Amino acid sequence: MFKKIIFILLGIILALIIGFIAIGFIKPTYEGGLTVTVNAPVSTTFAYFNNTDNMAKWMDKFKSIENISGEKNQVGSKWKLVYDENGSDLVMTETVTAFEQDKLFAFDMEDEYFKMHIEIRFEEKDGKTIITQVDKGEGKNLPARSMVAIMGSLGLMQKQQQGMYNKLKDLVEKTQ
Repeated sequence: MFKKIIFILLGIILALIIGFIAIGFIKPTYEGGLTVTVNAPVSTTFAYFNNTDNMAKWMDKFKSIENISGEKNQVGSKWKLVYDENGSDLVMTETVTAFEQDKLFAFDMEDEYFKMHIEIRFEEKDGKTIITQVDKGEGKNLPARSMVAIMGSLGLMQKQQQGMYNKLKDLVEKTQ
């Protein structure tokens, strides 16, 4: 009886491991996005968004940003971003891939496990700003690809990003 229970438990654990690995093969990338409307002109919204002094006010777990190379908003410039991840530093490198004042900020973001491309567009309509973000990413190894797939399928990344943009919206609207 005891051997049978151990055999069943090992079978369940093995099935979970195989399922976790299979997810990384089946859906190795993440694609997501969101849209938020801010009741403020695009110049005001973009200025607040693009001010590094404001990042900790609306970005969850953000600790610091440091220039590695290049000038601010310059395509190709690199930045070190540090986030608090359960008491440890999560260090990511951001490389600016596109920039248009009051219109577009795009970058590649990566750490040792993940790489993402993020494109954020700003459009003014009726005195309001429509921010649209599109993300594409993947893990750098099989376990990381599985984690990206699971987090994406559960909507965890999008929920976190939506929360941050809602904070940004509230902060910008309070400056009006």
